[in-house]
Amino acid sequence: MTDIVYSHHHADHVGASSLFGKRVTRLGHAENRRLLARDNDPTRPVPDVTFDSRRILRVGGERIELAYHGTNHTPDNIYIHFPDNDTLMLVDINLPGWSRSTSST
Repeated sequence: MTDIVYSHHHADHVGASSLFGKRVTRLGHAENRRLLARDNDPTRPVPDVTFDSRRILRVGGERIELAYHGTNHTPDNIYIHFPDNDTLMLVDINLPGWSRSTSST
């Protein structure tokens, strides 16, 4: 493993990244760095590399596009896109109570 992408600052997503020590590069949005520094949790080190709107990461021949399109689940939640695989990852946006189904009778 060479890189860890922080989708957002919540402990249930990045709470054990300290286990990798300095062997990895941690990436996240600029707001992610601010929030993790504020929380001062040794199990969630601040990202080594940050970006404001977009960043392209290349790992093992894969292209990974990181993008920030504004606050959604958290002020630092990012889009993680794998264009070669037609896959988009957006974490924690479908939570109970956030949507409501309606039916007509």
